[in-house]
Amino acid sequence: MTTILDFRQGVAQRLLREGRRYEAKGDLSAAADTYRRAVEMDPDFCPARLALADQYRKLGRFEEALEQCRIAVELMPDAHTHLQLAQLLMELGHFAEAESALLHVLRDEPENNVARFTLAFLYYRRRDYATAITEFYRVAQLDPNWATFFFLGDCYFSLERFDVAQRVWKTALLYATSSDEFDLTRNALQRVRRYLEFPQRDYADLKAHYYREDGVVYLGTAEDDGLHIPPYISHDFTFRDIAVTLRRLVALLEALGMTFDAVAPVDIVSLPLALALSHWWGTRTEPLPTDHVLLVQALGREAASLRMVAEEQMSAITFCLSVGWREPWLPDLIGVVAPLKSSVPWYAPDAPHADAQCQLDRADHLAQTLLQEMHTLPPDPNLDAQLAYYTEQHRLLRFAPAPRLQ
Repeated sequence: MTTILDFRQGVAQRLLREGRRYEAKGDLSAAADTYRRAVEMDPDFCPARLALADQYRKLGRFEEALEQCRIAVELMPDAHTHLQLAQLLMELGHFAEAESALLHVLRDEPENNVARFTLAFLYYRRRDYATAITEFYRVAQLDPNWATFFFLGDCYFSLERFDVAQRVWKTALLYATSSDEFDLTRNALQRVRRYLEFPQRDYADLKAHYYREDGVVYLGTAEDDGLHIPPYISHDFTFRDIAVTLRRLVALLEALGMTFDAVAPVDIVSLPLALALSHWWGTRTEPLPTDHVLLVQALGREAASLRMVAEEQMSAITFCLSVGWREPWLPDLIGVVAPLKSSVPWYAPDAPHADAQCQLDRADHLAQTLLQEMHTLPPDPNLDAQLAYYTEQHRLLRFAPAPRLQ
């Protein structure tokens, strides 16, 4: 005889299946609502609570997700529920409680490699790299995979054991199963190889810092010698300043054998720079989709505009005269990094009415002024040393063809 309890359990199971269909279609809100109805129909139905918790997590409703996970653990205190609770706690930064839940799983199932990896990753997130290394090696013994070796390498890198990090990341490369994993690992290997180029690290050396971290070129301006570049808080560029930076840019790109089909500005303020460079090389400023392009930005207040244009152009290298944003992404070539507002002679950053048409009409005249400055500059006394820095000593540039990994 079918009881009310059997009926409610049957309806809850049907709603769980229905919610999974919504989830497969990507309709997270409908999936969450359906799982919630399943829980209301049968409050003791643990799979529905776990599914609801997962949907709440995906929707950013973390406290509600945590509540559902805790109830699920009370209903069914097995490895699966404790593991899902631990993963959510770790995502919320509750590391001590997450560690306790994971250790509970591993006491019952010592070879649960998902729990072991999650525990290792928890120590990694907590920056307890020595403990994380021990746990990642235990995971690797049971199930060697890309993620384990990748994060293991990052632990060694964070401890400045760069030679070991390099060896581990080479192993990770062997286990990469997707282009994303392969690219992430190659980038990590390039980064550690750049660090290994500096046996003695001066962390006040900005030119070395931006090269080591991101493989980008730091050119400087007329206030420095191109090798020892002081911190710039802001910078009001003169025509001579800009000409010095552009001369260094041109000399380096020509020394690297790089040519462009077009030099394109990302905004109206950057047009005089792009025109000056396009006149110098005899290229156009309106690129075709297949062109090899140098994208030019004068004053970088935020990364989105330059990055978005670079992603749309199939083959582009990026240059920004003054980078002022806080985002971690950087262009390939930088004049200076100045966290406060910089300016160029034809643009006042605080002007209430910047006349775009006037700037457009004046752009070619401004470009000719820049070209005249570039042509009349005295020789840069240490230009050979500036070029050797990137063509002979530190060649692992992000935008240049990478030397073959050994």
